Amino acid sequence: MIVLRKLLFISLFCGLCPVLFGQNQTTNLSPVIIGGNLPYQINVSVYDMGSSSPPAIQSYVSAQIGNEWLLLAGRTNGLHNFSNNGLTNFPPAAQNTTAYVINPVTKEVWGRSLNDSFAGLTTNQVDSLSSTAPQSYQNGNTLYVAGGYVYNRTINDFNTFDTLTAIDVAQTMAWVKGGAGILASNIRQTNDALFQVTGGDLKLMNGRTHLIFGQNFDGPYTPGSNGIYTKQVRSFDVVDNGVSLGFTNVTMTTADDNYRRRDLNIVPIRTNGGTNEGVVALSGVFNTNGGVWTVPVEISTNGTPSMADPTAITTFKQGMNNYRTATASLYSGSRDESHTLLFGGISLEYYDTLTGLIVQDDNVPFINSNSSIIRDGSGNYTQYYLGEMPSIANAMNGGSNFLFGASSDFMPVAGLPTLSNGMIDMDALTAPTVIGYMFGGIAATQPNNGSSGASDVMFAITFIPVPEPRTSIFILLVIPCLIWLLRRGKEYRCATGAHSQSGHYPSGRV
Repeated sequence: MIVLRKLLFISLFCGLCPVLFGQNQTTNLSPVIIGGNLPYQINVSVYDMGSSSPPAIQSYVSAQIGNEWLLLAGRTNGLHNFSNNGLTNFPPAAQNTTAYVINPVTKEVWGRSLNDSFAGLTTNQVDSLSSTAPQSYQNGNTLYVAGGYVYNRTINDFNTFDTLTAIDVAQTMAWVKGGAGILASNIRQTNDALFQVTGGDLKLMNGRTHLIFGQNFDGPYTPGSNGIYTKQVRSFDVVDNGVSLGFTNVTMTTADDNYRRRDLNIVPIRTNGGTNEGVVALSGVFNTNGGVWTVPVEISTNGTPSMADPTAITTFKQGMNNYRTATASLYSGSRDESHTLLFGGISLEYYDTLTGLIVQDDNVPFINSNSSIIRDGSGNYTQYYLGEMPSIANAMNGGSNFLFGASSDFMPVAGLPTLSNGMIDMDALTAPTVIGYMFGGIAATQPNNGSSGASDVMFAITFIPVPEPRTSIFILLVIPCLIWLLRRGKEYRCATGAHSQSGHYPSGRV
């Protein structure tokens, strides 16, 4: 069910927002293709968790072992308020101080407070694990978490934490599920201004950790305020022996105003026939005019960012699903293509279900439209419309549908065929397959100027392969032959060479 635990009147953006709208990075946007020739369809459906009660949570971090997820940090309310009181805008009571374990297969949910008497955490540690929009990645059994915005009780004020945390995932899951021991023994931390970032992303590439973009927001949020954007990639080596945590070999790229970005989707890609890996920062907010970024930034495995010329006609300019949302990344070796699926969120463009057209709205509303961004082997990008999120009526707003996706996350199904950088091997998906689940985030009642809350709804994402056109044509030729044979009751060799006796087509595909 939907839980709107803290209704708030929202304005026109999500996250730490500017007051006025400005010019987007580019005036023109690349087309979002409707009904294109994609090699798959995506079905999004509400997943029934039975009698269990998943938490309503957004802007959290997660780790996964098998079918179980570990969730930490984030917020339990919706979009922040816009008063002149920081405590009202980001109420500390809505900071998530509970660690959760969710198993969608057995439909079980466990939760245990970080303030539990057997947690053994200091006030500062609890705050560091309760922040909004921290950065994280999982490496084996360890979840690394950096930064995040929070009300820091040690200084009695808001700030962006300067902490890097290493968490033993399996032991923490066991503790959350009622195990003995002290949670603090599963956690290692180190502090440095290097990690003082919120709204960016943390990636592991070639053994080095890269803290990508984001900002350092200090003090209470009020309308019109901004943090100090990093505008860079900060790279370092994590030194973690399971007892103590440190870092070394720090490098930073030159700050560039084109990288003044936060609350964005940074996703893995593969290039050159899959031999090279990297990540791409898709869109994001906000430029110095308060507008949306539209041109992606590619980041190599050594942490070097590069952006195509925004003025070039051939440069891809993203218009849909600009804000951080649940994403699924797939790679097709046969096509040498990286596919990123994006679900709902906040967007400069959306699909108008009444007109069947892609519409631009500079108010950057909450949307339910999904899309796929494809990067081919030559570095060319295209974006395809993938349908809408399921309709869940909001009785508080005349029956209009909730709008999902902003600040949600995607958890892949255990056992999927994956590549070295975690991307799903698309070529191995030969039948309809549930590839994962979208969970949490913000549920908004209207595109703009409505109310919002944290979502406890889980969605199953099903990948459905679409036969190649040549296969479809072949079937069109063979099926009439088979029908004729059934009617005549005897064997007949079609001009294509297919035989009715075997019931198989020469291609081996149906």
